Amino acid sequence: DLSPGQVLTPTLAQAPLAVRPGQGVTLVWRSGTVELTAPADALAGGHLGDIIGIRRLADQQRVKGQIIGVGRVLLNY
Repeated sequence: DLSPGQVLTPTLAQAPLAVRPGQGVTLVWRSGTVELTAPADALAGGHLGDIIGIRRLADQQRVKGQIIGVGRVLLNY
């Protein structure tokens, strides 16, 4: 929150992270009308649209995905 008279700095104006490093996320895969999801961990944080590294929990494989929402990462971006 801003106080009256407080200077608006770039840091204050930046949107909060949609994904934080180490956060559990939902990995989303889409093909046509089919959507599959799986649990994963974020290896980095980021904002909507950012490409980040994630680790799938099922097999520990590291992949990259695009942040599409709070705690949601699209695999086939």
